Amino acid sequence: MAQELLRKSRAEKLREAAKRRKQEALRNQTKQNQTVARSNSDEQEKRPIAWGMYIWLMLVLLFSLGVGRVAYMSYQEYIDPQRVYGEWIETSAPEYDVDMFIISEQGVMINSRYVATSIRFDGDVVAFWFGDTQYEYQLFGEFDEKLRRVAGEGHSALFVKKGYEHTIPQDDSAGPARRRRVSLAEHFKAKE
Repeated sequence: MAQELLRKSRAEKLREAAKRRKQEALRNQTKQNQTVARSNSDEQEKRPIAWGMYIWLMLVLLFSLGVGRVAYMSYQEYIDPQRVYGEWIETSAPEYDVDMFIISEQGVMINSRYVATSIRFDGDVVAFWFGDTQYEYQLFGEFDEKLRRVAGEGHSALFVKKGYEHTIPQDDSAGPARRRRVSLAEHFKAKE
């Protein structure tokens, strides 16, 4: 009988131990499931933030590229030498001593002869070499229709692009001296 009691108590202990192992395994399984569920919910919470950040970054990048493109195109238009191509006529000089020149893709032409085959234009100043002298003309006016000689031989002359002669204020009843004064006044007003 004692052996039978020992067997029963051992069997009970074994059943209880098995039951405890099952309960422990169930607890561990539940903890793992909860941990996985938490990590999944954390990832799901993080994903919208990550995607939102990527979308925001892409929008900023596209906007920056657009602004850069517009700025580049504007700069290219600003330094385009076609703005100065044309015939330029000196203003306020006596009719017998008016300087005229033509700027084109081929160069600068004075008196039907090319005196320079290349020009430099930075959007504000036109420059070319004639012999050993460099001539520089500053572009100004509401429609970029006027040039002022800032370097080179000769006096500081003003030129107007052909087709824009009407922008020069003239009083037909006034003599050459009056026209010269008006031109000089405009010259110094433009320097301000």
